[in-house]
Amino acid sequence: QPEIWGHWDRFRIEQVLNNLISNALKYGKGAPIHLNVQSGKGMALIEVQDKGMGIAPEHHERIFNRFERIVPSTEVSGLG
Repeated sequence: QPEIWGHWDRFRIEQVLNNLISNALKYGKGAPIHLNVQSGKGMALIEVQDKGMGIAPEHHERIFNRFERIVPSTEVSGLG
């Protein structure tokens, strides 16, 4: 696969990937995690897929708010 070049905020990319992969490991029910990286149209796309409980479409917008949780912390622990 060809290399993907760009100007990245190393700290933020590391933080996002760390959170995505840790959550996939934590909530993925022990199933394999799939990681895919693609580029096109001047953008890079990173996908992390697991077999966890998922997030309902109506909550997708909320997950990008700071400290947002989909379920109460008493149900599932995590950083939100």
